[in-house]
Amino acid sequence: MFVAMLPFSRYSFVEPTLEIKQDTWLRANTAMFYWFGGFVRRIVPDNLKAGAISTPARGQVA
Repeated sequence: MFVAMLPFSRYSFVEPTLEIKQDTWLRANTAMFYWFGGFVRRIVPDNLKAGAISTPARGQVA
């Protein structure tokens, strides 16, 4: 299950998936941005290996 939320507006997007590999995650993000009608400055994946390439050092902006 892919779930995304814009915390200040409380808009949410949910898409059921059979897997959560990188290509599925990217496809779900594309659908999410289309649904929201725009994009955000930063995406914060919640404990998702497919969504993180590297971890920034403390205080460093990704």
